[in-house]
Amino acid sequence: MNGKSSSKTIPYAVGRRHPRAGLAALTSIAVLIMLPILTARAADAILAREGHTAYRIAPATEGTPLTEHAAAELASYLRRVTGAQFAISSADSGGPAIKLSTEASSELSREGFRIRSAGRDIHITGGSARGLLYGVYAFLEDYVGVHWYGPDYTHIPQRPSLTVPAIARTEAPAFAYREVFVREADKPEYSAHNRLNGRFGHRLVRAMGQYPEAFVPLRMLPIFKLIPRKKYAKSHPEYYGGGQLRFAEPEVRRIALEALRKKLERWSHADAQPYYLLIEPADRNTYYRGGTDGELIARHGSPGAAYVDFVRRLAEQVASDYPNVTLLALAYQWSRKPPRDMTLPNNMGVMFSDIERDFAQPLQASNNRAVRTDLKGWNTLTGQILVWTYITNFGGYLQPYPDLRALTQDVPRLAREPAITGLFAQGAYNTTGGEFSVLRAWVLAHLLWDPGQDPEQLIQSFLEGYYGVAAPHIAAYIRLLHDSAAQIGVRLSVKMPPTAAYLTPPLLQKADRLFERAERAVTDDPTRLRHVRIARSALDYAILASPQAEGDGSSWINRTARLERLQGYLRLSGMRAYREGGGASPKRLLEALSIARNAPQPPAVCQNTPADDCRSVQELTLDLAGGARMVPDQAASDGAAVTMKGDKRVWGIQLPLDRLLPDSGRWRVYIAARVAADGHARVLLRTGIYPGKRRSVTVEDLAGEGYRLIELPGLWQRGAGRYLWVAPPGAKSVQAIYVDRIIAVRADDS
Repeated sequence: MNGKSSSKTIPYAVGRRHPRAGLAALTSIAVLIMLPILTARAADAILAREGHTAYRIAPATEGTPLTEHAAAELASYLRRVTGAQFAISSADSGGPAIKLSTEASSELSREGFRIRSAGRDIHITGGSARGLLYGVYAFLEDYVGVHWYGPDYTHIPQRPSLTVPAIARTEAPAFAYREVFVREADKPEYSAHNRLNGRFGHRLVRAMGQYPEAFVPLRMLPIFKLIPRKKYAKSHPEYYGGGQLRFAEPEVRRIALEALRKKLERWSHADAQPYYLLIEPADRNTYYRGGTDGELIARHGSPGAAYVDFVRRLAEQVASDYPNVTLLALAYQWSRKPPRDMTLPNNMGVMFSDIERDFAQPLQASNNRAVRTDLKGWNTLTGQILVWTYITNFGGYLQPYPDLRALTQDVPRLAREPAITGLFAQGAYNTTGGEFSVLRAWVLAHLLWDPGQDPEQLIQSFLEGYYGVAAPHIAAYIRLLHDSAAQIGVRLSVKMPPTAAYLTPPLLQKADRLFERAERAVTDDPTRLRHVRIARSALDYAILASPQAEGDGSSWINRTARLERLQGYLRLSGMRAYREGGGASPKRLLEALSIARNAPQPPAVCQNTPADDCRSVQELTLDLAGGARMVPDQAASDGAAVTMKGDKRVWGIQLPLDRLLPDSGRWRVYIAARVAADGHARVLLRTGIYPGKRRSVTVEDLAGEGYRLIELPGLWQRGAGRYLWVAPPGAKSVQAIYVDRIIAVRADDS
């Protein structure tokens, strides 16, 4: 541990991982220790011969429902592999046995296990019932050949005669909390098979049978559940500020503590085992800067200081009554920077979000220095850090997303940090069918348990198991995609447009040929063919959404047939939402992709302007939310526009300035918009650049027919965290808002 965290003691089930020393960490995290066999000379175990067995499964007599489940799983899978019936019996019949037990000792962490051969017997011992279950699954995977690649696909070899070698192995996971938050990994059985122990959000209500001890819950408690606006905002507006609570107000803290105690008392009946509780601030990049909050911010040198201190005080006051709960603060955007000179209690940690990083590069890369520096700072404050990372493109789950190289480099590095005790990887959580979601879930599950494994070999193992003989073509495609991102030097954010620079027409065409070969290779294998087609849906999306591919004059796209194919492949994957936010049904996506687009003419504001001094982005490059959608529009520059209903107020169109502006210069920014409204409407839309100025657009601004250019106030430069937004006015008199494109023109003095 570093600094102040060295004196901390951490609750056993959600704290420090199994002790390890020095540079041996990555080979001993999944500690493959060769143990001396003292009880008997170990030999190969012939578990089955031609569909018959002499072995029984022998659970300890003092078992629990979860240890009984472990025994049943072992017997079931051995039967499915060999055809032999493995009886479950604790009685000593004199024959060989696979003996299952738990052991509370310093040698085994609670989630750790030991597999040891002793004569003809095999002993699988867990540090807890969960550790035993993991030991059983490790035995089945590594020695029997069972692989749980996806929730719908388990590879079960057919081996009527089965021999396993002598085993001497002890393992413990590298991270105490392990969760891959993609829809395909929702099933608790799939998570348990792959030794993922975290349960967050909607997963909390999906237990695995009657085995709550199989997982570590991560509850989330929003601040406005503690101090509801509906109850207090009118009578006590002083409780709120900056879109958050005024965290330092004494009454705010008193009411929050009372509400928290009531929640903890109710949850204590459902969660007797240790769990995490994240006290979540409002999901907006603003905070209150005045009063005592401002004093705490100045004293501790962090915008999140008042919020972190708020969580700290809550943790201190519930520690003795609820020792099984670890409270977490969220280090996210404005609260990411760690406060100086603040001591956190033993029952408090932090959930650190790296959302502002470049996901094409590992955390060690120079352009991720700011994120890495803040993470290092939290290491000195707490011994319980859960890293919240992101493994998809939230602006389009189908988007080819070249993050695998960076992701698999980061996990071993994070495992070396003693204070980092967990990793939560958020992907396409609200739908199946995200780009390579199943691959990421399986590979990450294995790396989170043992970061010492070769990630390239893990990926290859998955590809061979999941795609069969199509694996070489899929592997070539993954290399091609990542090489393109590396060569172009793209900065990969959590929301990338389908016009992203790394998706070049040559890449798309080469990738299309690779998938043609992949499909042909598995034509006679319906299961693998389905897997390949689901993977290909991501490429078809990228091709159909690419104006570069559309404009190269070639006929290889075959747009009508490709749209029909994509529709069929999306049905195969069960995709329900193609991106995060509302109005994201596959039907909406297919409608948007079916729009016939033309090459737009340069905007009038750019006449007599050098090409490098005028930049324009169309609707496919915009991030949409709150029901905003793409529609055909002959009045628009390329034949398509984004439309929103006027009775909402959500920022339905968003565009990071990094996506619009180059590295240098100051720029005037415009939106091309038109509005359909009746005569009662005064304000037609609102727009601005966050953080910064905003503008209300009136009837006078949009007088006349067709699209009008609306200039945003100020001159703007590229900068992380800045983005343009467009929102309806919240008026039913505005029937529809249409936005054609966003334009930037370099200012004369820059």
